[in-house]
Amino acid sequence: MLSGCQAILLEMNGTLSSPAFGMAQYPSNLDCLISIKSPSNNPLSLKFDKMDIHPSDVIQIYDGNSTSGLQLHPNEGFTGNVVPKITVTASTGEMLVRFITDALHNGKGWHVTFSAG
Repeated sequence: MLSGCQAILLEMNGTLSSPAFGMAQYPSNLDCLISIKSPSNNPLSLKFDKMDIHPSDVIQIYDGNSTSGLQLHPNEGFTGNVVPKITVTASTGEMLVRFITDALHNGKGWHVTFSAG
């Protein structure tokens, strides 16, 4: 499990969560970038397990290792306290998860599970 803010993961499957998830509300003024890469270059899938994000904060997901990759999130990104029912898939075998928070609002955060193949 990873709950850092800047990281590169080379794993087949695992979990990610927002900073302080399960212990406290996530911090203000974040711009976290977490890159996940499948060692076998198989497509990566990500599914949300928990979600409590203030509407002014967002999780963005991209196919590839940069924000110029194909956008896998709706509109400005995933937000709110309803767990998204969709599974997002990065066909390149790499996925970038970006978590952006503002200065004023916080929530409990998010938790996701990812897998390759």
